This record gives sequence, structure tokens and C-alpha cells, in this order.
Amino acid sequence: MRRKISRTKWFVSALNCVAAAFLVLALHAKASAADEIPKLAALMEWQQGTVVADIGAGDGSYAFAAADFVGTSGRVFATEIDKEKLAKLRDEITKRKLKNVDVIESGDAEANLPASCCDAIFLRRVYHHLTKPLEFDASLIRS
Repeated sequence: MRRKISRTKWFVSALNCVAAAFLVLALHAKASAADEIPKLAALMEWQQGTVVADIGAGDGSYAFAAADFVGTSGRVFATEIDKEKLAKLRDEITKRKLKNVDVIESGDAEANLPASCCDAIFLRRVYHHLTKPLEFDASLIRS
């Protein structure tokens, strides 16, 4: 049990470091998803075929840029809690004819991603929306 706890703590710490690194990238004044995703992909060692999740996808700009980067053999899970944004994401995916992006309705304590689904998970400007961050982080660890 001790080994499992330290591995979990390591993962949470690593996830927080990646989130912090992404936040630094996201804070650049005129940075865009097209500029930031290649940097994030290099940091997280994405390749064609990588499976990633964009937590709190919003308008989808980061998810769509990630989809271009991971290619048709990769997959992007775009999660969102807001029903209006979910509908817009789905419409935009249909409009763009994207086959490698799945929209998932997230909850306040659960990302609702499949277990062990992702090679990488990223989020930006999301934590302030979470009412149950510890439970939400635990769901990310499972994914």
C-alpha cells in the first residue's frame, strides 16, 4: 500500500508541475493555442498517435490544435462541464469533420474520462471552477 500511495503522490505532483508549466505558457500576452500546443506537446513528448485530454476545453481551440498535432492516429478527449459549450464543441467538431476528437461531459468531482485512456492530460484556467478538486484530481489519475 505504501508504494501505491507514493506513486499516487508522485503523479499528483507531476500533474501539478505540468499544469503549472502550461499555465506559464498560457499567460503569454498574445499566445494562442496554435502557439502553445506545440510547446506543450514537446514538454509532454506527444507524437502522432498520442491520446490526450483537454480538461475544460471551453471553445475547443486547444483541443482542436492538439488534434492536429496528434494526427488521425491520435485522439483528443475534450471535456467540459458547461452544457452550452458542450453543444458548441460538438457542432464545431461536426463542422470541421474531426474524427479524432471526442467530447465528454465532465462533472464537478469526476472528469468522466475512461480509465487509463490518456497518454497526457492538460488543463488551463480550470481549477477555479472545481468545487471538488481532490476528487476531480483522483479521477484524472485514473485516466
